[in-house]
Amino acid sequence: MIVMKFSHDLRLIFTVATFSLFISPAFADELPDFSGIWVADQWATEPWPVKPPFTEKGQAEQDVWATDPLNDPTHLCVFHLVRIASAPFPHEIIQQDDRITMLYEYQHQVRRVFLDGRDHPDDPLLSLMGHSTGKIEGNTLTIDTIGVEAGYLRPQAFPHSENIHVIEKHTLLEPGKKRIEMTIDDPEYYRKPITVAMDWSKTDDGEVVLWESETYPRNILHRRGWKQRGLSVGDIVEVEGRRARDGSPRLQILTIIRPSDGWEGVGYEPESID
Repeated sequence: MIVMKFSHDLRLIFTVATFSLFISPAFADELPDFSGIWVADQWATEPWPVKPPFTEKGQAEQDVWATDPLNDPTHLCVFHLVRIASAPFPHEIIQQDDRITMLYEYQHQVRRVFLDGRDHPDDPLLSLMGHSTGKIEGNTLTIDTIGVEAGYLRPQAFPHSENIHVIEKHTLLEPGKKRIEMTIDDPEYYRKPITVAMDWSKTDDGEVVLWESETYPRNILHRRGWKQRGLSVGDIVEVEGRRARDGSPRLQILTIIRPSDGWEGVGYEPESID
């Protein structure tokens, strides 16, 4: 009888130990998986306001853009965070314990989101993608970003200052589905925050491809019919254009002429003149 009782107790202990392993803290703290390639379920984030809540300064910047939309830096393949993250192009997430790396197909931008508990620097170095920290709570990855260079939110401009603050929430809705909600706060240019969202699906057979941005004169010449082997050392090419209004080292090319044979290309192309 004593042996049977001991065996019964032993079985109970083993059962409890097995159940305890199943609900152990290590299991409970396992993070949801955001990794993989994500494709948009819709063409655009929504709802962008028809009439943005501009401040007086924000409206003034919008009006400046409207006088010459071709001066938009996107014509030089220069895209800022919100324009990239809100576009319906695939992105890939590589998830690690201390960070998430995001690879955007749109202009092939790379972004790092630190999950190690660090704060933003007091004086962040301004960049196109800014400085991002994040945390995962439940099924939601929240990304906090500052330090983005002044630029535009949309193809219709919507300018933003370098003081922009962006909060993104990536929420897993079900296996292979997520929603990204983005809140843009820029009191310098907008009277209140703007919040937009888009749904995404994970794909197992897709890939993020490399975009080649043609920002060099030789590529312009090639696309206009000149072959590289047809150009010789000493050839003279005259470029007529205008410098960007903001004083940056960019040129809006109006015509390209090779005096030796009179070939001329006409049309707008934004190019660096460094």
